[in-house]
Amino acid sequence: LIIYGTAIRKSPKPIDISSAIKAGYGGIDTAGSRKLHNELADGASLSDLYSQHESPPRTDLLIQSKFITLRSQADPWPYCVEDELRIQVFKSIARTCSDLQIDLLDVYFLPRPLDTFQDTCVAWRAMEEVVNHGGIRYLGVCHVDVDFLEQLYDVATIKPKFVQTRYCKLDDRNRALRDFCVEHNIVLQVFGILWQQNADLLQIKEVSKLAESRCMSMQQALHGLIL
Repeated sequence: LIIYGTAIRKSPKPIDISSAIKAGYGGIDTAGSRKLHNELADGASLSDLYSQHESPPRTDLLIQSKFITLRSQADPWPYCVEDELRIQVFKSIARTCSDLQIDLLDVYFLPRPLDTFQDTCVAWRAMEEVVNHGGIRYLGVCHVDVDFLEQLYDVATIKPKFVQTRYCKLDDRNRALRDFCVEHNIVLQVFGILWQQNADLLQIKEVSKLAESRCMSMQQALHGLIL
C-alpha cells in the first residue's frame, strides 16, 4: 500500500489528495500541527473527493495522523500548554477527526519517543483509551530503534501495529528493527525513498532494467523493487 504524505505544502508541487487517490494511492498521512501539515485543508480535500462520482468508499482509504508534542506545535494549537499530557493527546485526536471530517482514524502515531519513557507511556495509554472507545483502529510509533520498540511493546496493552521510519540502506540496526516488526506482525512504513541521500539508488542497473522492461520511470521502478 502506498500512502500519500501531505506535509510541506510550500513545495513546488502543491498537495493534491484527490489526484493522488485517483492515481492509486491507498490513503493519506498527515499530522496534528500546522508547521508542516494542514489537516483542515486535508479534510476539505477528502470531503471534495467523497462528493465526486465513483470516488472510493471511506473504508477503502487508510487515513493516519500523528500526535505532535509541544516543541513541534504551531498556531493554531489543538491544546493548551498547561494541559496535562493525556489531555493534550485527547484534544489533538479530537481536532484531527474534526478537521479531517471523519469519525474514525485508521492509524494514530506517536511521532517519536517522548522526553521520558514514562511520558511515552502516558501518551500511549491515552491513545489506547481512544481505541477502546472506537475512535482509532490501530496505533503506531515513528522514529524508533528496536530497543525502544521492544520496551514499548512489552508494556503496551494495545500493541503498536505500525512503525514509521525514514528509508535508509539496510544495516545491522535497521535489520534488527525490521526483523522485530516481521516477528510481531507490525507493519513497517518507510518514507523518503526519493530523498537526495538515496539518489545513487537510481543508478542501480536492476532499477533501469525494470524501468525499461515495464515502460516506467526510474522512480517508479525503484519503488517497485523496494516495496
